[in-house]
Amino acid sequence: MLLLLLSAPAFAERAQCTVTGLGAPFASGSSSTTASIAQFGPDLVLVKDGVFDFRVDDARSEGTLFLDGFRPARFTWTRGQACRVAVVPGPTPVVNGVILGREAAPAGAEVWIEGCGTTAVVTDGRFSMKAMPGSCALTVHAYDWKHHWLGAEVPLTVPSDGALDVSLPFGAPVGGVGVRLAADAPRIESFTADSAAKAGGMHVGDVVSEVGGAPVAGRTTAEVSALLRGALGTAVALRTVGGATFTLTRRLQDDSFVAGNMGIRVEKGPDGLVVAEVAGPAERVGVKVGDVVVSVDHHVNATVGSFTGHSRGGGERLLTVRRGTQELAFTVPVERFVVQ
Repeated sequence: MLLLLLSAPAFAERAQCTVTGLGAPFASGSSSTTASIAQFGPDLVLVKDGVFDFRVDDARSEGTLFLDGFRPARFTWTRGQACRVAVVPGPTPVVNGVILGREAAPAGAEVWIEGCGTTAVVTDGRFSMKAMPGSCALTVHAYDWKHHWLGAEVPLTVPSDGALDVSLPFGAPVGGVGVRLAADAPRIESFTADSAAKAGGMHVGDVVSEVGGAPVAGRTTAEVSALLRGALGTAVALRTVGGATFTLTRRLQDDSFVAGNMGIRVEKGPDGLVVAEVAGPAERVGVKVGDVVVSVDHHVNATVGSFTGHSRGGGERLLTVRRGTQELAFTVPVERFVVQ
């Protein structure tokens, strides 16, 4: 499992874009950006006086704006630069689908679709999503608070109007190499438990220069992520600055650590949730492995799922733990961990 810890900006930063071509002061719809939390579907948006806001978690984000009564429109937001998106009246095509083999997903897993300019939540094995017209591809994702499944990309052609019906295959668990990189460079800061990279001879401080033969300099987080992730058991070649090469086999990655983006992975213990791994913001404020979770923002009796849910978002969380006979309270900043 590879985690990128981005200390800034905060996970739920809001950005704004100006919309032209409306002909009215208000419009409603949704937006999807590469920086959104895809598994929860697109953001609902309200355009007021020609401006709408949306979530971002990187310095640059590409997205799609879907407004009722207008054609879908792509846009790019870059921090420090003006963002404008032009819309024209017209219909928005829709893709309806069913998931084949979804019984492979564990009970309680969240299943969602990504592609064609947006995302959609899957309910009872079915989904319906607005989409960009033209050639694109859809992929099924699933997440059970611990493991991530990824299906094969399914290419399709979305009509300019009307609806398209599709069937998509459920996926296999995603594998990773088990490193955490620095926020400002592809430099290994630490290894996860059962790390393929550590077992393969890599060291803290190594700077990755290539993944699978592709240089990583100048690539976005999403691009590096796509290179490092892959099907469980497949091989990936890494080269470091200095010329050392490593061929690693992707192992099952435990995403529960990533979902709790305070930098905490918890496991169920005899006395409640126990901190099993700590890094980033939680480690900086003094949370330790073995601490027993008492509450998160005053929510008690948490499960693994509810703990990770409460620890999502931006800002800070008040975490209370029991350490021996002491009960300790920590204010933990929430920072963005991205699964690779």
